Amino acid sequence: MELEKWWPLENPFVKINFDAAYRKHENKSCSGIVIKDSERQVLSSMV
Repeated sequence: MELEKWWPLENPFVKINFDAAYRKHENKSCSGIVIKDSERQVLSSMV
């Protein structure tokens, strides 16, 4: 499996990554988000 290389975005764009998980046996879920600019600096994140 080949990993995709990260390419910088052109300004003024941002990249948003989101992920979520669910534990059925505990009936719990969680999610997170990270927002980065074209220089890979984290602008915002939340868990």
